Amino acid sequence: MIEELIVQHEIMAKLHKSSINTLRIITYHKKPIGAVLRIGVGDSNIDNASSGGIYAQVDLKEGIVVSCALNYAGDKVIRHPDTGMIIPGFEIPMWSECLQFVEECSDIIRGVPLVGWDIAIGPECPILVEVNERPDTFLVQSISKVGIRNSLNGE
Repeated sequence: MIEELIVQHEIMAKLHKSSINTLRIITYHKKPIGAVLRIGVGDSNIDNASSGGIYAQVDLKEGIVVSCALNYAGDKVIRHPDTGMIIPGFEIPMWSECLQFVEECSDIIRGVPLVGWDIAIGPECPILVEVNERPDTFLVQSISKVGIRNSLNGE
């Protein structure tokens, strides 16, 4: 398999340039119900929390990180341990384009109501990295301290 190299937006690279820092946007019947920013740490070239990365809650309306980050052990992180970037308040570039992109991609996948979209942000546009039919809702719920059940019920 040959895959195109992803080059991330310069603002996203400021968080941690050794990894592609992605968004996990979770949709239910095409409607976004939660989002986290995932950031690599150390020498890792991936941002997965299970591989040592950290993650933080993103406000769905504004595209701004509204929490500290957590690692998989639940430790709170305000400043990125390598770059010193302050995580709460970080503004996601091209946020509205990311939401629009996920909505357009949702038209392709039918019959799977709950989907996790891993989105990288390139220099010019969002890039689909991966689609998850089991989107690890733990990421969204653990950082927000709110379950997604009400979102699933349309509340």
